[in-house]
Amino acid sequence: MVGQAAVLNALLRFFLASVTLVAAVGKLADMAGTRQAMADFGVPARMVGWSSLALPLIELALALALLIDPLSQLAGLGLSLLMLAFSVGLLNLLRQDKRPPCHCFGAVHSAPVGKDTVLRALLLALLAGISSRLPVFPLSHHPFKIGVGLLLVLGGTGAAIRRRKRLGADATRLLVGQRLPALRLASKRWLEDLLRGSDRTVLLLLSAQCGPCKLLEASLAEWKLTLSGRLNLLPVYLEGADAEHVLESQQFKLLKSPTPGAMLVDRRGFLLHPQVSGADEIEALIRISLSQPFSEPA
Repeated sequence: MVGQAAVLNALLRFFLASVTLVAAVGKLADMAGTRQAMADFGVPARMVGWSSLALPLIELALALALLIDPLSQLAGLGLSLLMLAFSVGLLNLLRQDKRPPCHCFGAVHSAPVGKDTVLRALLLALLAGISSRLPVFPLSHHPFKIGVGLLLVLGGTGAAIRRRKRLGADATRLLVGQRLPALRLASKRWLEDLLRGSDRTVLLLLSAQCGPCKLLEASLAEWKLTLSGRLNLLPVYLEGADAEHVLESQQFKLLKSPTPGAMLVDRRGFLLHPQVSGADEIEALIRISLSQPFSEPA
């Protein structure tokens, strides 16, 4: 006769496998958002690409292993450690007063990081730890029921993804507190490295060599002289421009900014002020950046 502890083990394993499966599928369905989330959590630009794929694949592996009796306890321990590591990352963001979208469930659901996000991650870590210590329920004796349950979970996940995409839930602009995407210049240098070499706040000027962009070029030389020693200006151009810092078209799109545009960021690439576009808004942002201090992350 199966004991109550073993039944609890079955319930926890199926619940945790379902949640982890939804998180993995959601991330894979929105890889651009997953890459952005990796950058927001402080992953170095060089590691964003492979880590944004590795994380959902690890989650998929853990979800499957939770349902395989001989592997379930090890999978529960692994998931618990993963959620604890995630909690540490969340607390680090909150300590810096950064609240980017957590992208925990990718294309299914994403909300700004908050205390509730930390509590949810800690709860999942606790439940996964408990499941790894309980007597193993023989789920392998019920493959049909498990299969039907997972199909229902996947069906609900697919419906949620379609609904979110239909409603256009993805943000059209980067938010204050988010980090710049992992961007590699045409020169093969990472934008992150250029920012790290700065000794103060950086105003990223974005130009696609359009008519208004070319008009703004006349002001750029004057701004550099006027703001020398007070604010670092870093012009970045769309491919085709004869300039030092050029981004290819697909990389440039990740900045989600009209041109001419500007973004005020700190030395780690965190956005300090809402993005602006047009000469008037850029000049206003320059005045704002000079008149009030912006906090740097620790």
